[in-house]
Amino acid sequence: DRALLTGYSMSSPVVSGDPPKIILRYFDCQGRGEPLRKMLIDSGVNFKDERAPISKEWVSIRDDPSKGGPLKTLPVLHWDSFLTNGTEAIALYLAHKLGYTADGSLESVALSAALCACGHEDIIRPAFEFLYLGGANPEKSIEEDFVAYSAKLRRRILPLESYLGKQPFFLGDKVCAGDFFIYTACDYAIEIFGVKLLEECDQLKKFLQRMGERPQLQEYLKSDQKPSRFCGSDREAEVLQKTRHLL
Repeated sequence: DRALLTGYSMSSPVVSGDPPKIILRYFDCQGRGEPLRKMLIDSGVNFKDERAPISKEWVSIRDDPSKGGPLKTLPVLHWDSFLTNGTEAIALYLAHKLGYTADGSLESVALSAALCACGHEDIIRPAFEFLYLGGANPEKSIEEDFVAYSAKLRRRILPLESYLGKQPFFLGDKVCAGDFFIYTACDYAIEIFGVKLLEECDQLKKFLQRMGERPQLQEYLKSDQKPSRFCGSDREAEVLQKTRHLL
């Protein structure tokens, strides 16, 4: 593992007293770890961003409970002595610790969790599935796969426009954990399938711009710290290169 992101100043009023020791461990790609990484960066807390190799080396690391956690999967979060696996579980824990709970009610927690799941399961998963499987079936062209996956993602993104409405963020005036997942998921979708996915989604476009202009995120996005790969697919570069003309 190697730490690539350090030195973010601690500024969150939610984290008081002695600075906690925070480690986020994920593969050396954006993947499911990126919205969690963005939550930590946006909050201003100091944390260690450990990136495990996308290779068989991970198998030897996985079985170490201090690396792979109790479930032997990534992402893993360490917060002082607390350790857990699970994308959505980590998101909800960080939301509580960093103050990304909108109005703090149980209802807001549930709504934020639904947004996290939407971003992760409904947008990120099929987008990455295309990077694994696009053009792999000899009976279909990669262009046909591109059109099919684009249509699927478009159907899943459109409801977000009406859900958001004219609010600055999905649950109102305050950022919640789900905002980071929708922001990251839509960003992936646009980069892989093009901005046409957001046609007639003017409020969603404004939301994405608003999130990207948050000071700590803006600094991160302009740096060279963002992983270059979307996921662990060996075919990612090939699939992207073969579909650039379709954007």
